[in-house]
Amino acid sequence: MRNNWASFDYVSGRENLKGFDDICVGGVINNRLFNAPEFPRAMVKWQMRRVLSMNDTLREMPYPDPNSTAQIEPIQVSFQLPPYVYFSDQDEPRVAVWDEAS
Repeated sequence: MRNNWASFDYVSGRENLKGFDDICVGGVINNRLFNAPEFPRAMVKWQMRRVLSMNDTLREMPYPDPNSTAQIEPIQVSFQLPPYVYFSDQDEPRVAVWDEAS
């Protein structure tokens, strides 16, 4: 899994901020899931692994898999807001999900 955090909202865009009541505080977190490379195999006294091309070395996996019909276990992600972000006990923080496909 690769996680990137940006301290500013680079997703919404200035033109979209006027159309919504919510604003992004604390930045944007981008989580991507990748296939793990194959493990090496022991052959006699050697450790053998397949050498892959650059395109096959790191492949992004969609989560959840759109082709799967099985129940998917959730992945827990925790994030601590930076100390400069303040909200009161009466505020209800919300988490939004950005879907690049839509």
